Amino acid sequence: MAQSAGAFSRPCLTNDSRQSCTHWRMQIAARRLVETRITVDRLAEHCGYESAASFSRAFKRTFGVSPATFRKNQAQRAD
Repeated sequence: MAQSAGAFSRPCLTNDSRQSCTHWRMQIAARRLVETRITVDRLAEHCGYESAASFSRAFKRTFGVSPATFRKNQAQRAD
């Protein structure tokens, strides 16, 4: 995948853009979960989260499932 770790941490300049920034980061994270074997801990770090737990909560708010469940579901769809 051609995106650098820095792509995850583009600044969100206003409070209004914070939600769309989080959504944007979660879309990239979801793609990485499907296309790579990166661990959730490592992905959380790349996305700018200090802990996998806070990343997982944000991911679940966005997609309704944990990152691990999302990856598993996507793998089953691909089969």
